[in-house]
Amino acid sequence: MKLMCLLMLTCAVLTSCGPGNTAPSPNAGGNASAESAGPSLSADEVIAKGVVEELMQASMAQDQEKSKALLIKAEREKQMPSGASYGFNKDGDMESYSIGDVKTEGDEIIVNVSVVMKPPAKSDTMPIVLLKEEATWRVSMDKTFSRYVDILRERRKANSGD
Repeated sequence: MKLMCLLMLTCAVLTSCGPGNTAPSPNAGGNASAESAGPSLSADEVIAKGVVEELMQASMAQDQEKSKALLIKAEREKQMPSGASYGFNKDGDMESYSIGDVKTEGDEIIVNVSVVMKPPAKSDTMPIVLLKEEATWRVSMDKTFSRYVDILRERRKANSGD
């Protein structure tokens, strides 16, 4: 529930964020290389995975400027409400994360990230959605939030027996 609240707050923030920062390089990311990503990933998927790694590292460090720089332009330029956060770790409650599978769906790349919150430990997987913008893969928090909400609805539906 806390993870969902953090994601919802992040997305609410992005519907009203301020002017954007400089763009990260198209090769942004931690250890994203064709070798470390595995032979089944395309070059774009490897880069997108690196961007998500960079976003998660910035979130762990609560680095708002770095997190913001990795977002699509429309989300970087929205007005930021007071006390809101660009990353996934506003309150420092994220203990760890691991990047999972990567897939391309049309013009989007989805990178699944498993997040573990601090005690009481709870983990969940979020589909981080990236779009190519000006030849650079960037995170769309609005699309990420929409996919995550759909997952939560499906879980609720499955648990209620509908």
